[in-house]
Amino acid sequence: MFVVPLGVEREMDIFNIEEQRALFKVAQFTRLIIVILGKNHKYESLDLIKTELNPKILDLAPSDCSNISAIPYMSTNKTLHVRDYVYEDA
Repeated sequence: MFVVPLGVEREMDIFNIEEQRALFKVAQFTRLIIVILGKNHKYESLDLIKTELNPKILDLAPSDCSNISAIPYMSTNKTLHVRDYVYEDA
């Protein structure tokens, strides 16, 4: 699983299929789920994200998954929850 830090989705061009394929190739797994964090949520750590997502990921895993007990989570080295607002309309 690859977690895209908040605000980095455009910088990474993660919606571009070619960028997704490049990420898949670098990850070197047979399956890759890309998770884009929502702007209205606060995430304190990658561990809390894992806790929240793990049950759903296990539902998606095939029954013969060899690493079911240790699903790898990856992200960039960017902060997961910091966003600088320039303007917000009330």
